Amino acid sequence: MLKYFMNPKDQSGVEVKNNNLTVISNINKWQGIRSNLPINNVYSKVYMEVTVNNFNANNSIIALTTKSSSLIDYNTKYKYWSDGSGYGTKWQVGDVISVLYDKEKNNGTLEFWKNGVSLGEKANNLNAEGDLYLTLIVYKGENVQVLTVNFGAEIFKYKMPKEYKQLQIPYKTLFLVRDREKVYDDNGQVGAYPLSEDVFKEYGLEDIEDLFNEDGSNIRLKKNQMLENGIVYSGKVDKKDWENIESIRSSI
Repeated sequence: MLKYFMNPKDQSGVEVKNNNLTVISNINKWQGIRSNLPINNVYSKVYMEVTVNNFNANNSIIALTTKSSSLIDYNTKYKYWSDGSGYGTKWQVGDVISVLYDKEKNNGTLEFWKNGVSLGEKANNLNAEGDLYLTLIVYKGENVQVLTVNFGAEIFKYKMPKEYKQLQIPYKTLFLVRDREKVYDDNGQVGAYPLSEDVFKEYGLEDIEDLFNEDGSNIRLKKNQMLENGIVYSGKVDKKDWENIESIRSSI
């Protein structure tokens, strides 16, 4: 289950697909949608990505807004406009826009990257605003606007800066196993996903044997718990561990 997504109950005319992560413009007027949860009250430094699947001209905006902000106001303050107006450069289809929030710097700063390159600080003193939500504002225009948000459920395209956190762990992976600096998925493949101590504290197990009853049979966690929460194991990876993982995977 995704903890963070774009909220279909807090939108003004857009269409949402892909587990409420892909936003599509529906009509020839401004429309928008906010994330279901604020992005700035869990970690001090947060990283997200938005992929530009389709757009045209100046008809798409990525922003941080408060809960009370209008979802049809293209004049919202803390934004990156698709034509680069006032900040950054014009988007292209396929671009990945990174959104970085730092609560500790300059009383709360917002920065955008385009394809892994920083565009500089967009705004500061954002802590005074209270809770902030990732917000997409779009206008259909000549082409349908299509934007896909990644809070961390998929592997990020670009590496997060040091100390930054993702808001979601990968939901397509039942197990994440850390062996020193390497991270493995549930198929035993080495990946580049950063497994932070915060993620381990929230989702982790001290010992992979905790997944089993004392006789080695059955799983202590119910299937829906595993699918919704994922399992993170921190420790040395060996052949027996992978055999245990395989037995769990085959039984759910």
